[in-house]
Formats: sequence, structure tokens, C-alpha cells
Amino acid sequence: MALVDKNSNFIALVYILWLLIIAVVENLEVVLVKIEGSKPVLVTGHTSGYDAPTLDKSANVSPQLMNYNSNQLTFRFTRPLGANGARNHKLDECQTWNFVKEGGLEGGAIGVHTSKPVPVKVCPKECKKSIIH
Repeated sequence: MALVDKNSNFIALVYILWLLIIAVVENLEVVLVKIEGSKPVLVTGHTSGYDAPTLDKSANVSPQLMNYNSNQLTFRFTRPLGANGARNHKLDECQTWNFVKEGGLEGGAIGVHTSKPVPVKVCPKECKKSIIH
């Protein structure tokens, strides 16, 4: 379920197996959840191509729920719709997000995804339906 609350925060609730990348098409903004020692860790960053993302020193989203059990990850985070993070990315306009459900760590670093990204047009300001993939 994805909603916009009264404070213009985007709220996302996502169920996946291993790794999720939410990305905007150009100058990719990413939100990743990686599993380290059976614990979910939320990080943000950006990409400039097909290489692994450059991670932010601190996440620019606020985790609301983080649970990993029986190989299923459930997490929810919020972030403002307006300019946010080191790159001042905005979510107030429609954009394409790419959902990647499977990937891995290579030597502790984020590795390549092992499944094809699923592109979804998302309008966070208007979002009133599920965008779970």
C-alpha cells in the first residue's frame, strides 16, 4: 500500500524476498534494503550508470517498519514529497520507478541485480493504490 499522509510524506509498504531498489529513470535515486546477518538494513544512494550505487552517508528516508522472517522482507519508509537528500530529489511529479526484487552482496558491497527490473509509473502525490511488486 502506498499513501500520502497529511504532512506530504510518501509512505511505502513493500513485501519482497531479498532486495528492493526503487529508482527514478535518470540519475538514479535508490532505496535499498540489504540483509546482513539476517537483519534488514535500509540505505539510500544514487547511480550514474549500470555500476553499483554510491551510498549516502545516512539514509534520506525514515524507516517505519523493518522485518525479515522466513526469507520474506517487509519494510515501510517515509520521505517528504519535496526536495530531499543530498541531491534534493523531488517526488511531487509522476516518474518511473524500477523495482528489482533479487540481488546480492559481493564482498559486503551491493552487487548486480539478478532479476529484470519492473518499471512502474508512480505519481506519489496522487498515490492511492498498491504499487507492490
